Amino acid sequence: MKKQYQWNKILIYSFLFLTSINTYYVRAQNTFPCVPVILDGFSHEWPKLSDTSKNSWVTSIIDPIDKLKNIDIAGLQITNDENNIYFHIVFHKPYPLGENNSLFLELDTDNNPLTGYHVNGIGAELGWQFGQRFGYFKHSLVADMIAHRNLGFMFAPPFTAIEYEVAISLSAEPKPGIKLFVSDTIHIALWDNSENGDLAPDYGQVFTYIIKRNCGNSAQLPEIKIKPDKGFRVLSWNVFNDGFTDPSRKNDFAKILQLLNPDIISFIECWQSQPEEVDSILQKLLPGTWYVRKYGEGVIFASRFKILDIIPVKPGANENIVGFKLRKDNTDFLFFSCHLSCCYFDAERILETQALMAIINKEATYQDGNLRMPVILAGDFNIVGSDVPYKNLTTGRLHLSQKPVLRDLVPVQTDRPSAITWRDYEKIFSPARLDYIFYSPSNLYPIHSFILNTRRLKPEILEKMGLDAEIMSRCSDHLPLVADFLFTALKNK
Repeated sequence: MKKQYQWNKILIYSFLFLTSINTYYVRAQNTFPCVPVILDGFSHEWPKLSDTSKNSWVTSIIDPIDKLKNIDIAGLQITNDENNIYFHIVFHKPYPLGENNSLFLELDTDNNPLTGYHVNGIGAELGWQFGQRFGYFKHSLVADMIAHRNLGFMFAPPFTAIEYEVAISLSAEPKPGIKLFVSDTIHIALWDNSENGDLAPDYGQVFTYIIKRNCGNSAQLPEIKIKPDKGFRVLSWNVFNDGFTDPSRKNDFAKILQLLNPDIISFIECWQSQPEEVDSILQKLLPGTWYVRKYGEGVIFASRFKILDIIPVKPGANENIVGFKLRKDNTDFLFFSCHLSCCYFDAERILETQALMAIINKEATYQDGNLRMPVILAGDFNIVGSDVPYKNLTTGRLHLSQKPVLRDLVPVQTDRPSAITWRDYEKIFSPARLDYIFYSPSNLYPIHSFILNTRRLKPEILEKMGLDAEIMSRCSDHLPLVADFLFTALKNK
């Protein structure tokens, strides 16, 4: 135990030193700051379509409304940083970008209309088919089918929306040794390949963008900080098939747990892991009092704070959604560990989020609609396809007050400007934002948050943390979400 305690002290002192290092500065040296794009599915950093002329870093087109078209494009904006080219796609009405559509993003990447596919006056080397989740790369007479991993392709949000952010790597190689962007001048078309489908720009027009090679993303990434003196730290992590107790991965998980030192842990996909086993591991890594429970098939919950009650959300249906009533500093609050139904089960996710809001109304809400205790929801929400589950949690339409009582925290990765939480480059689905932390802003103040990723962190920072660049890939297909909260009543004390 003494040896373990000394190791914890070394980690803490190293971490204190690390927090003084500028780990969040993403812009490369000798570059000019460009648009601070963060791939999270929100367009706060993008200029309005009508104001693009005021921003030399963003190029855009506006497409007129056409209510008769299935996919009605409103506009397209493009910018880049040192790693990616970004597309901001706007529709006139909500549309599911990631499934069941015939929308193509066509890119002429060699500035030659005579090569590639001939689409609206450009020669497109790349045609990415959003709805079928693959692309065509025409570098010769015969086109090759390519996957998202060949392009570094990502988009957000993964559910139906009016606006989307899309990223493609500037160093993408659709085929080994063959670069996609061989010219800095590229031409773009967004095309619904269906009868009378929409096209942007309109027929006969060419949309051109020039890649800025001296541009660096000016977004500030979150620091990896030690837990604050006030408040408490939440860790939410889908550990992929019992990763925390898997003999081949548990040492990597141990390093991460000691580094993060959370007060509340919500593990998902702990199918075979038992609470006694998890408790034993935690006692060795982070000594002290832990309350550990397993619920349903795969939720393992561990808390430094006493568990007053366990509240099932969908008993007999999805047993992997559960609420825990906790007490800290004489304040009771609710924490929900959530693993919503996966993939194409939209109807189930809608029912599950309805049930969550019903429990919040019953357990945490006064008759006048105001919350009587803080609420946190964390986990793998699997919100793809329909946007109704997300709206159920964030619009307030299912709450007694009929106003939003929960806010999406939107943590960002520590090594890149992205809120993506899941990636499996062998799957047909491109990396996505599937994991969330929702909280009640009326009585909880988020001090700090981040998604821990290590692949692009500087070697000297990794060394001081005792980690390596690939540790997160070895641990799980999901990245861990970390958030420090303070009860609002204690904020100014």
